[in-house]
Amino acid sequence: MSAKVAGDRTLDILWMDLDEREAALRQLVEEVLTENPPPSDPDAVVATYFLALRSKSLKQAADEIAYHATSGIHNPPAGTLLQECTGWAVGTIPFDSTGRIGLLRALAALGLAITRRTGHGGAGPTAAENARLEELALRILSVPAA
Repeated sequence: MSAKVAGDRTLDILWMDLDEREAALRQLVEEVLTENPPPSDPDAVVATYFLALRSKSLKQAADEIAYHATSGIHNPPAGTLLQECTGWAVGTIPFDSTGRIGLLRALAALGLAITRRTGHGGAGPTAAENARLEELALRILSVPAA
């Protein structure tokens, strides 16, 4: 029985030292975050992600992650509670000239609408808005809905 011979590129991939890659990545991220700390906002969480993308840019991924991780609504209506609870990209730090590998930051408001907003035009939030806010808060806190 003869074994199939792998090409050089395939062998390089198979022999890749994932522990060494992880150590190098941790070191690089630590250096970058020391030089570029995330913005501080008492009403929000800023998440920093490392991505290595094949085709999209970090900016495109940041925009998608920001709203998918919060409300799931792309371009919510302006001036609504939904808009206030939808995350947004707060920057990227590319590691190379392609803009497809590096760090991205997305911000998620933590109960902004619940703690600061009294509602539209002085009226309190509607029952539907309250239900959506509760759902968003549970998603942000990763608590399963009852």
